[in-house]
Amino acid sequence: MLILVLFSQAFAQIDECDTSDALITKNDNLKQDVPDHGRTFQVPVIFHVLWNINAENIADSNIQAMITSLNADFMSLNADYGSVPEVFTNAAGNPNISFVLADTLPDGKPTNGIMRTKTGIKIFSGASAHAMFKESKIIAPDRYLNVYIVDYKKGVNGAYPGTSKKDGIIVDYTKADGVSRTITHETGHWLNLRHIWAYSNPVRGYKNCRNDDLNDTPITKKHYSGKTYPNPLYECGKKNAVMFMNFMDYGNDRYFFTNHQAHKTRQTILQKKPLIPTIQ
Repeated sequence: MLILVLFSQAFAQIDECDTSDALITKNDNLKQDVPDHGRTFQVPVIFHVLWNINAENIADSNIQAMITSLNADFMSLNADYGSVPEVFTNAAGNPNISFVLADTLPDGKPTNGIMRTKTGIKIFSGASAHAMFKESKIIAPDRYLNVYIVDYKKGVNGAYPGTSKKDGIIVDYTKADGVSRTITHETGHWLNLRHIWAYSNPVRGYKNCRNDDLNDTPITKKHYSGKTYPNPLYECGKKNAVMFMNFMDYGNDRYFFTNHQAHKTRQTILQKKPLIPTIQ
């Protein structure tokens, strides 16, 4: 999130994502589960490309690659899904959510789902985040996923999981591809998922170990990023292998959501974004 991260400094190391888990917690007011028909949600996506130099005005092919990546990851069709370690096989889930470039605006006018705006702002930051939404206004967040592609300070990314004035995700233009999984991670935040290490107080009996308040993501001490790690890896007792390959961590090798994460993303749509359509 392009907001001050509120959890402890030990967990505030920003490597890829500036999303505030504290804001997600504040926004996490889902009611008791509502009936889920199990059909595939199809989320229309609008990309807002705010560019100052030509390199930031990413190609349509990059945007299509991100849509393809989102579909694979949120439908558990990604090629590396089969790499889920045996210790986590029973936890691996499928959100069953698909994404498509929007073809119609709320007023009925056609669109290709891509809005390009030349901006005088060279680098965006938390202090200038409001300018993104001023220069290219958020469109019907109860019906669309709004993705802002900008040059963001230090190349980090973020998400607003549905607040009164902000709703959508921010992807630095250098991560605007179908390879990094950045857009999958931030879309997970948009659907109310926290980082897997960043909820509440340390777990009793395990020094500095935390979780995301979901029962099938193990407790962990920190995020994992920047390289490939040995598996299984333990840091909070021999019963808690680190799930660094979860999409809501930072690792190079991340390729699945858990069952409880999948359930929460679907309940978020059902309860907070009911205008998002379904397909067979």
